[in-house]
Amino acid sequence: MKEHTIQTSKQAKNVKSLLLKLGMATLFGVMMMTAMLGLGARTASAKVHTANANADVVSMIRQVFGSHADQAINIARCESHFNPNATNTQPIGNSHAAGVFQILYPSTWNGTPMAGSSPYDAYANIKAAYHIFQRDGYSWYEWQCQP
Repeated sequence: MKEHTIQTSKQAKNVKSLLLKLGMATLFGVMMMTAMLGLGARTASAKVHTANANADVVSMIRQVFGSHADQAINIARCESHFNPNATNTQPIGNSHAAGVFQILYPSTWNGTPMAGSSPYDAYANIKAAYHIFQRDGYSWYEWQCQP
């Protein structure tokens, strides 16, 4: 009986060892496929690029809005997640929301000093947003998002 128990125990250890080896081989295979396809590198690169782009936009907002920058950053985060290329294609009149601050283009945009620039130019969009904010008595009432 004792020999049978020892043999069963050895078989269980062998099965566990085999399962562990199969699991490790599968994990290694998935990692190799990911590396060959470049999925991990592309994802990491995209995250770094997005983080850098966000930091650039936030820096521009701080420069333009000065003491009102924290509120402006909250608005831009809510409106576009700091994406200069953000577009809301749902029409509002004959316009649509565009850029970092989702300014209505062409209706509201054309009433700003930045009308000659693209609403998708991050700096121009931020400057136009500041113009609107200042024109409205330092109020955010034209934006759906609020600080």
